[in-house]
Amino acid sequence: MKLTSRIIIVFFALNLLFSCTSSEKKSISNSNVIFEDSIEVTLKEEPEPIDYLDYDAITIGKGLKLRANPRTDADVVATFNTGELVKITHQTDKREKLTEETSCDEYGFYWTAAVKGEDAYGEPADADFNDDGFITMDEAFQYAEEHDAASESPQYGDYPENIGAEITLWKGSDPPETPEKPEGPDEWILYVDTTFSSITTDPEEDSIYYMFDWGDGTNSGWVGPYGSGQTGEATHNWTVLGDYEVKVIAKDKNDIESNWSEPTIISIVENEPPEEPDIQGPSVAKVKRLLEFTFTASDFEDHDIYFFISWGDGKIISWEGPYSANEAAIFSHSYSETGEYTISARAMDQYGEKGLQSSFKLKISNNRGVTNVLSQRFLEYIKDIFPNVFLILRYLMAL
Repeated sequence: MKLTSRIIIVFFALNLLFSCTSSEKKSISNSNVIFEDSIEVTLKEEPEPIDYLDYDAITIGKGLKLRANPRTDADVVATFNTGELVKITHQTDKREKLTEETSCDEYGFYWTAAVKGEDAYGEPADADFNDDGFITMDEAFQYAEEHDAASESPQYGDYPENIGAEITLWKGSDPPETPEKPEGPDEWILYVDTTFSSITTDPEEDSIYYMFDWGDGTNSGWVGPYGSGQTGEATHNWTVLGDYEVKVIAKDKNDIESNWSEPTIISIVENEPPEEPDIQGPSVAKVKRLLEFTFTASDFEDHDIYFFISWGDGKIISWEGPYSANEAAIFSHSYSETGEYTISARAMDQYGEKGLQSSFKLKISNNRGVTNVLSQRFLEYIKDIFPNVFLILRYLMAL
């Protein structure tokens, strides 16, 4: 076929299913069918040329169909004139192939199938050899050449390599808009998952998939589908300290990709432990009295806090939380025996990083003068203003 014929195919590829040249004879075949008996069919009279679709799926009884233009060497083929009664007899012990030239252009049949993504029988035709979502002229020629097995005149030789290798025959759809710059933390810690998100729209309101590039040689893979204008997100953790560029790309349901977004910079740092807890409460109290103590701890990354508390009498509170950084955590405790006790506490962040231990001393007494003579609040006041006087009073009350 000449180059002009190829150009004609380009212009009509999206609408042309397949047409035969003008001829009095038409080729008929069946695919993967075993005839038990002879079959007689008559092709209806039609103006020339007769499109093969007129008898592409002629039901001839018992679910058997005749198809035009054989697609495999195993097809049984016969030719007949329009209006002529034709008998086809299949021999069950062998399948005959007629070598008579067909009047249909098999090369054009498969070239058109490559462009459409399926042949005239609805069978898939995958000519996207480089998996980029587009069928180029070069790929369509290659697909047709590989499948063109029938004897034809003229017969195609090798396809014209690289003619139109960059020209797509299937526009597909418009790509999604470039996604917005990913949203996520500016700083994060090692080995801990964090989430980034982005959003975009599609001109045809197609479903959208997102893929995040984490800047460390890995990506999220395609996540979705999301509706057009719906936020997509993915999580990741980094294993090496440093700064990373996070960017995102989108594609629609037809695998048409957008441009990459602007990057977001994230710094991956070591996790800092919480500060040692601050403990507030009475330093002098009566035995068996329920006492309240307040514990607070700060965290450099504002992570949630858990507390471990030892009351000094063998009883503990094990990693109670979570509390926000700098949030006051109030715990109650009573002592059953008199004496001096040391309360110790540690803070741990939500990722298991533990801070230093702090301590608080108090004296438990059964002396009623603590409540009958001086109020607890007054004692605390003396302790803050006159620490030396407080030591003397505490000594005297312990006598």
